[in-house]
Amino acid sequence: MKKNEPNWDTIHLTKPYKDLRESLLQQLIQDGKNTPQNIDLIGTYMSFWATVEQLKWDIKERGVTVEYYTAKGDVNYKNNGSMAEMVKINGQMLRILQQLNIQATMSGEDDEL
Repeated sequence: MKKNEPNWDTIHLTKPYKDLRESLLQQLIQDGKNTPQNIDLIGTYMSFWATVEQLKWDIKERGVTVEYYTAKGDVNYKNNGSMAEMVKINGQMLRILQQLNIQATMSGEDDEL
């Protein structure tokens, strides 16, 4: 693992992770929707969140485009695959929130912009 890379094994111990998870679970409880299936969806959402944090780190470290070598040894550039993956995962996260009719806000975060 590289320096400052989010660690999959410990990301669930971070304050942002805990705050977001708590906020989502509290919304389920307030809406009377804290069924095992919905709580499992929150777990899936949080796994996606952790993955997105790692993808963000990769994009920050390697950039939007990355170098690669052709079979001839020439250097070319291509889009960082983390970009496309992040878009796909964000779409899934949004669908989970829509299905549960909740918002991704941290505990104590102001809903107004």
